[in-house]
Amino acid sequence: MIAKLDSRSLMQLSDGTIPLDKYFASRIYPWSINSNQSLVDKVRKASLNEILTQICEMSPSGKNKIRSVITLSSVRYTFHNVWGSIGYKEKMQLTDYSTDSIKRFRFYLISKYKTNNKLNDKLTLNFNFFDEIASLSKNIMKDDLNKFFEPLNYDSSGKLTLYSWADLGKNKSSKIKIYADIGFNMMVVYQAIPTLETSVVRYRYYLDFRNMSHGIYSVDRPVQFSVENKILFWYVYPRSLTAVYYNPFSEDFYNSKENEVKSEISDYADIVRASCIGKEKTFSHQIEPV
Repeated sequence: MIAKLDSRSLMQLSDGTIPLDKYFASRIYPWSINSNQSLVDKVRKASLNEILTQICEMSPSGKNKIRSVITLSSVRYTFHNVWGSIGYKEKMQLTDYSTDSIKRFRFYLISKYKTNNKLNDKLTLNFNFFDEIASLSKNIMKDDLNKFFEPLNYDSSGKLTLYSWADLGKNKSSKIKIYADIGFNMMVVYQAIPTLETSVVRYRYYLDFRNMSHGIYSVDRPVQFSVENKILFWYVYPRSLTAVYYNPFSEDFYNSKENEVKSEISDYADIVRASCIGKEKTFSHQIEPV
C-alpha cells in the first residue's frame, strides 16, 4: 500500500524503473534510505515509537525479559534477483538513482572537496559545477561512455570481492586459505543442504588492486581437502576471466552510500536508545554497509 501511495518511499534504478523481488513467501521492496519525508519513513518511525511506548509501560519483570531490540538490519543500495539467482550469475543492480539520491551524492562531494577545482584536481576531471554531476551507473563492458568516470560496478572502486561459502564440519577453527574467517550467515545454502549443522558458512575477502599494474592475474583457490575433514565448499565470485577496471570516482560514490547506510541505521537506533531500552540493548545485525 505504501509503495502505491508514495513513489518517494521506493528507490529506483538508473533507467527509472523500480525493482521488486521476493524471498521465499516475502515480497522485497527497495525502500528509500535517508528520505525523511517519505511515507515509509513516517510509518516506520510512528510504528517504532508506538511499540517502544507500549514496551516501556510494561512491568519491570516484563521489560527484563527483553534481551535486545533489533533495528533496520540489511540496509543496502544493491538489488538483484534474490530467489532466482543464487550464485550471482546475473548482473546485480545498484540503487538509488532518484533525484533526492543524486542531490545527496552532490552534497557529499561538496562536503569533501569544498570546490569543484579540488575535485577536478584530485580525480583529473573537468566539472564546472557540482550540479553537473550525476550518479555513476554505466557498464563499461556494454555501454558507450562519454567520460571515463561514468562506469560503476562492484569492483570499480579498486577492490575485487572474493566470496563464497564453506562448511568446515567438526573442524571449526579452520580458515579459508586467503585468511578470511568464515563468519557470515548464508541461509539459502543451509536450507538447501540438510547435512549442514550451521548457516554460518559464508566468507568474504577484498582484494585491493588499485595499485596493481595492468595485466592478467589469477587467484589460486584451494580445492584439495583431505576426505577426513569432510569440508563442503563452493566458490561463487569472481568467475573465471572476470575483467575489472578501477574508477577512482566510484570510490566517492560508494563511500557516500556507505555513509548513508550508517546514517539510516543510526537514525533509527537513536529512537530506541532514547527510550527505556537504552543503548546496551539496541542492536543491529548489519555486518557492513552494502
